[in-house]
Amino acid sequence: MYKLSIIVIIGLTIIPDLALSADKKIQIGLYNPDEDGKDRSVAATVLTAIDVIKEQNKILKGYQIEAYLYYAQQHTFGSAVWAALNNLGLNLTNYPMELKKAEANNQSKVRVNYQGPKEFGTTLNPIAMLGPRSTFDTRTMYPVYTTRNILHISFDAAGESLSVVKDYPYLFNSAPPVFLYVKALVQYLVHFNLDKIAFIHYSDQSKSFNSNKLTADRFEREAAENGINIVYVGEIRFDEFTDKSQYSSYFSNAFNAIKKNDIRVIVFSLTDEAMRTMICEAYRLGLYGSKYQFISILAEGMTSWVKEWKTVNCSEETQRFMSRNIIGLSRSPREKVETITEVGLTKKEIWTRIQNKMTEILSQPIPYDEWLAYVFDSVLAFALALDKILKRDPSFVENHKVGTLDPTRMNTMLNEIRQLDFIGASGRFKYKQDGDFLYRDGNIRYRKLKFKGNETKSGLEAIGLFDKDTSKITMNFSKLYYKQIPRAGPEHIENIVLLPQSVVYTMWILSGLGIIISLIFLTVNIYYRDVTYIKLSSPNINSLTCIGSILLYGAVICYGFDSRYVSEHSVAYMCNITTFMLSMGFTLTFGSLFSKTWRIYRIFTRAEAARYVVIKDIHLFTVVFLMLVVDAVLCFTWMGVSPFTLTSQLLSSLRDVKADTIENDIIHRCQCEYQSHFIFATFAYKGILMVFGLFVAYETKRIKVAAINDSKHIGLAVYNVCLFSALGSIVVFCLYDTDRFQEGYIFFGACILEITTVTLCLVFVPKVLMLLTNFEDPNFKKGRPVFNPTAQPSADDTNTNSQWSTTNSQCAMTTSTKSLNF
Repeated sequence: MYKLSIIVIIGLTIIPDLALSADKKIQIGLYNPDEDGKDRSVAATVLTAIDVIKEQNKILKGYQIEAYLYYAQQHTFGSAVWAALNNLGLNLTNYPMELKKAEANNQSKVRVNYQGPKEFGTTLNPIAMLGPRSTFDTRTMYPVYTTRNILHISFDAAGESLSVVKDYPYLFNSAPPVFLYVKALVQYLVHFNLDKIAFIHYSDQSKSFNSNKLTADRFEREAAENGINIVYVGEIRFDEFTDKSQYSSYFSNAFNAIKKNDIRVIVFSLTDEAMRTMICEAYRLGLYGSKYQFISILAEGMTSWVKEWKTVNCSEETQRFMSRNIIGLSRSPREKVETITEVGLTKKEIWTRIQNKMTEILSQPIPYDEWLAYVFDSVLAFALALDKILKRDPSFVENHKVGTLDPTRMNTMLNEIRQLDFIGASGRFKYKQDGDFLYRDGNIRYRKLKFKGNETKSGLEAIGLFDKDTSKITMNFSKLYYKQIPRAGPEHIENIVLLPQSVVYTMWILSGLGIIISLIFLTVNIYYRDVTYIKLSSPNINSLTCIGSILLYGAVICYGFDSRYVSEHSVAYMCNITTFMLSMGFTLTFGSLFSKTWRIYRIFTRAEAARYVVIKDIHLFTVVFLMLVVDAVLCFTWMGVSPFTLTSQLLSSLRDVKADTIENDIIHRCQCEYQSHFIFATFAYKGILMVFGLFVAYETKRIKVAAINDSKHIGLAVYNVCLFSALGSIVVFCLYDTDRFQEGYIFFGACILEITTVTLCLVFVPKVLMLLTNFEDPNFKKGRPVFNPTAQPSADDTNTNSQWSTTNSQCAMTTSTKSLNF
């Protein structure tokens, strides 16, 4: 058993041949955990990098790198560092440490010499220190190194805060930061439509730095930005969970809530013991199988708790079973094994060299571990940057002394490192600036535990890749335990409920008949426009009424289009077109009818003024045009500010538990944000038009010449419009949010057809009948209109009649066919 406060220092120094003994020395240190006294993979990688650099004979020519390994013989490396620094008062230079110095010749044959205590700044003068690995330990050692003018190189610390330049200006981190894991995880959830998840993480409020909480906050923020709904969030605070037996009750409550909300995907970031308890409680509550997926933000944490199975509240067999369905994320070297690197070796050849070095040190091979590529590239990047500096300033290394921080020297080295762009063992080495963050970019792998029988084999295996440059995800589903990605919930089967085609076709046929009738009336109106009776009724204005009716019938046809006949995207456009046609058609139909009645009103009820007024058709066209302009402004404003969009409305749902499906009956509706506001404005405008029509109809009701006065028909038409508009609006409104949408469509279409058809018939049927029967109006004789002598006149009518009875009054108001110029 190792004591907590003991730190053993091992110095591994590469000693060149005698021929190269004149090479100048560059000292670097490596601080790394050594849990069992045998883990030397990092040291082997550093030594391999030094060998390869020396063999190049072009990088740091004339210099020899000496590497010293400082390792803590303690399972909990963070605690060992923390205890040691407390004992030192954050002053490593004055702390006597046992130095184990291993010197190797150019062929890397090892011979060990023991020496007494050494101190930085005396015998050892390192220009840079590599490690430690963890984010917390890196933060702890950073001020120890940098305040003593030693460049701090991190090869594995993934903490997000370490990439903030203003906080860690003298830190060189060669590995991608953890927020790239978060991005890869969010893209994974988005790619596979896992938009309903649970998230459980730990935090340690007792520490001045809570890196896991920062990662959790970033994940929650980016998940929300990408439309992922985190239904359940659980935070385990170490300062509150003093008794770890509380884990069981915590996870029991958490998974009951998760089960109640039917959440299938659980993302977590937990300690080993909390992870064991979590999967045991998940198994006990039945949250396992192909329907569920557990995802660890950091895959590296998955391997530590399976090295030694511990019984918590379930058996080791259960833990193995549950761990097979856990996916984790880790960094991934980007290049293929056959890619030639900066040092002229392939990635595969570099790894072979590392294995050979490990065998020389401990006489045993080590399993392939991709993260060691970042260790190799850390040394290579340092050497490349220092080589460029030495070509400009050959005395740069000689002038280095461990002591007081020299910002100029630090920035010189870091600026060169951050400008590097080369292919290394871990792929392309290049830094990226993103606001306050400066970091090494890289791909992220999706991994799972690899099992052979009841034991782990080689730790983790890759099952997918997130390409940072393209944001593309590739997955090998055959390596998944259940061979598939689960769904975020039951499969929702949408059944779009459409109007029966028989109803739609019936409406279209009736609308088509209405259009045919409108065209017949339009043809009669144009063909017989020179007939006195038709000519007096303003045939040009009557044509506008027919055109308006055609638009109203066309609106009913457009309203029946759905996704069977046009694309779903085009259905919203059809709704916008329907609104235009209804508004314009109504104005043309009734605006033209009211405008010609207004002309009769001006002529026959304003006798004095009429002597000097000639109201031609062009004037009436202008009036109708102005009405259409108001319509156009209203409609274009409506469509510009709040156009119709196609929305789905749920009518009913039916769940099949066995098939894990939910069948949803939905209907498509056209809706917009300010729909009620614009409908009210449109109704108000059309209502004013109706009131105006009633007014002119009432004022001209005593003119009995059927050819020129439609006041009686206008009154009936307005009454009909008001009745069916009110009735239709009420019925459609009541049925709008119900499953009776078919009846709503039928009633809406029927009201439009009824209003339009009745108006057409009131205006044109009498004229057609008169043409068929050669009817002669008794109230229009010898080119003059005749007033009803039995009617009780109003005061205005008395004045008007008296004017008409005076001598030569007919001359003042010529009503012959020619002079009226209708």
